[in-house]
Amino acid sequence: MVDTDRRVRRTRRALHDALLTLMTEKSYDVVTVQDIIDRADVGRSTFYSHFTDKRDLLDSGFEDLNQLLAQPTPSAARGREGILRFSLPLFQHAHAHQRLARALAARRGASPVQDRFHNVLTSTIRAELDELVAQHQGAQRADDLTVDYIAGALLAVITSWLNTAPHKTPPEVDALFHTLIDPGLRSALQLDQHMSPPHLPTEGHVDINGSSNPTSQTSRPG
Repeated sequence: MVDTDRRVRRTRRALHDALLTLMTEKSYDVVTVQDIIDRADVGRSTFYSHFTDKRDLLDSGFEDLNQLLAQPTPSAARGREGILRFSLPLFQHAHAHQRLARALAARRGASPVQDRFHNVLTSTIRAELDELVAQHQGAQRADDLTVDYIAGALLAVITSWLNTAPHKTPPEVDALFHTLIDPGLRSALQLDQHMSPPHLPTEGHVDINGSSNPTSQTSRPG
């Protein structure tokens, strides 16, 4: 049973790798099942024992990405709000598959690949933002425009990063992305209005030097 499972995983991985490699060479639309099985060096019957067609193979690959983004590691959380925790795993994935990421980003026009990638991003963003808003009473739910904007920003950052600054690490790119996105997102969701403000001196507060901060009063002559 173990050997069988390993063979299944190897075969599926070979087919996925074949499709991804072919997609870096030409458009997904012109890739055929025959191209895939030739590149993976498997038989046609083997392909169809695992997938119904090339779209099924593509969807299977995106499902793996979807699971990765849906379950970010605790270390990926940013602050106690955990805004867009999936971003670092996404940048790490793009960095590990740079040829594919560049190929996807360079494609123009609608295609099943771009549609599927967009759906994965927007569904992940929507789920995270809804969870975040639910944790803050009175916060504003993100509209579709906000979700689409973040998805577009992610793709733009990935494209520019890999094309102009590939020496930057995924954590560095993730930090920049959050510097650009977080303030506007917090404002759009009205998060700051429903969170404790920074600790500032208040009336009657005693500071760390032991001096009081009395209520501001105007001295009156006796």
